[in-house]
Amino acid sequence: MKALYCWGLSVLALFAVACGGDAVSETPAQAAPGTLELPLTASGPEGTYRLVGATFVITGPQSVNVTDTSADTVSVPLAAGAYTVQLAGNWQLERVENPGQAVQATLVSPNPLSLVVDEGQVRTVRFLFKVAAAGSADVGITVDSGGWITGTLQLNGLEGSVPNIFQEVYGRTVPFTISYQTATLIRMDYGEMKELRVRTGPVSVQFGGAPSLLLHERIEAALEGYEAEFSLTATANGQVKFLGLHLAANAPFSEPFIFELGAGPSFPGPLGRDGYPAVGPFKFEGQGALRLFSYGSSSAGASGPASGTIIPY
Repeated sequence: MKALYCWGLSVLALFAVACGGDAVSETPAQAAPGTLELPLTASGPEGTYRLVGATFVITGPQSVNVTDTSADTVSVPLAAGAYTVQLAGNWQLERVENPGQAVQATLVSPNPLSLVVDEGQVRTVRFLFKVAAAGSADVGITVDSGGWITGTLQLNGLEGSVPNIFQEVYGRTVPFTISYQTATLIRMDYGEMKELRVRTGPVSVQFGGAPSLLLHERIEAALEGYEAEFSLTATANGQVKFLGLHLAANAPFSEPFIFELGAGPSFPGPLGRDGYPAVGPFKFEGQGALRLFSYGSSSAGASGPASGTIIPY
């Protein structure tokens, strides 16, 4: 099992106050800047962890390289606008109790991450790490055991009505991560085929690529905290087939977005001694789609080829 360490990047809104007087003419108010906050340390039952050696490359209306990560939290004032934040440099995670000794970690978030800083709005994004550990810990925001799916989605087809809200991302290749803290495994033996059905706990969805209000403001927020389900089947010749994934936001207070990955061809993959698909990693390819449903029927969507890697649990 792996443990998921979620490191938060918080955009804090600052407010500008204008002083009045008997002026002959008015000066247009400037947009209130925001602050990108990068927490670099966090504590848990297994110790306190620090991200060291990192460089954060921030690109947008302002371009900033953050190289001094000696503080527990780095704050960067930014003008309102669309930004990407790339984690670069020879970074590693260390326990504060053992400085200089790296903890085995994998960055699973799309890199760079994208966000939009709106005037007067608080924004939060997270770089997600998987760290080999026993049990779970509270580091930064959340840390639990779980699996993840990372890949890319080529949105080269539009579905549904015109105008289509997905026109904004049409033609893009979008990196994505679906990460979850826990999973329920259901093993089904069909003789020549053995199916591993995975029902995830609450997920966190992240998209990479150029900043997009649709992807990074609406769809990520809508799908946050819902559960996904997917299946892997082991065939008699030792191959594994991905049978698809379905993730939907279906509560009244959420926009009804759906993220789907379709079934793909069989591929070599690790099997356990019982003949079922093992922990992974598994490679997959097939079709993927993002959709917005209305009254039980699809009203708009974008789809195309998808490929990536699955760590089931």
